[in-house]
Amino acid sequence: MSFTEKKFKKLTKDNRLKKLFFAVREYLSGKKTAEELFILWEWSQEDHCFLKPSNHYEWGIFSEKLLQVMKRENLFLEEVPVDDEKRIRTPFPATVVLDNIRSPYNVGSFFRSAEAFGIEEIVLCGITPAPEQNPKVAKTAKEALVPYAYYQKTENAVLDYKKKGFSVYGIEKTSSSRSLGKEEIGFPFLLIFGNEEFGISKEVLGQCDQVFHIDLFGKKNSINVSTAGGIVFYELRKNYQEKTKNKN
Repeated sequence: MSFTEKKFKKLTKDNRLKKLFFAVREYLSGKKTAEELFILWEWSQEDHCFLKPSNHYEWGIFSEKLLQVMKRENLFLEEVPVDDEKRIRTPFPATVVLDNIRSPYNVGSFFRSAEAFGIEEIVLCGITPAPEQNPKVAKTAKEALVPYAYYQKTENAVLDYKKKGFSVYGIEKTSSSRSLGKEEIGFPFLLIFGNEEFGISKEVLGQCDQVFHIDLFGKKNSINVSTAGGIVFYELRKNYQEKTKNKN
């Protein structure tokens, strides 16, 4: 397993219990093997007084007891420390294009944020890795995958979505870009993020109806592309909710 005993022992007692709790939940949902779970159990023996469960059902009971203990001790301050499987995801008419994003970690982070904020679809273009191509994408996404498509050329993806009536927006700092949140947004829209080093290609920028940037207040002129994605998703989701609320 990728998480070593050395790393585990460096965690605080509280976080060792949390690590064990999440491992039990992953085991119960089939995402972690019994062998991996038993290893973590052995590493964390000193941290609890529960007897080791012997079967799947008993691990389920153990998980609930452990959660109760951690909530009682205020180790989980949030009310729902795990994913809410009962929640119904509510997408809004926004599709994201990743224009030759190189890093699988950035791509995975985009998937995770897109799922959380209700992005309808992700379009992977060029060298952007898909979850089935690179396990690092799925690992970073933490299985928060949304529908996605692939195009070899970003320009072709933009043309196809324009034909469907999508507005096209780029996220890039240029001489003519406008501040995000201060302009009218048309729905549905295609939202383009570019390569970590080179940004959105010149050809694709030329296809955009408008290019937006995030206002920054430090010396650095840019932020990580997937970090920018989370900020933009939040702003645009809020914009959409305000619009639909006013219509109703």
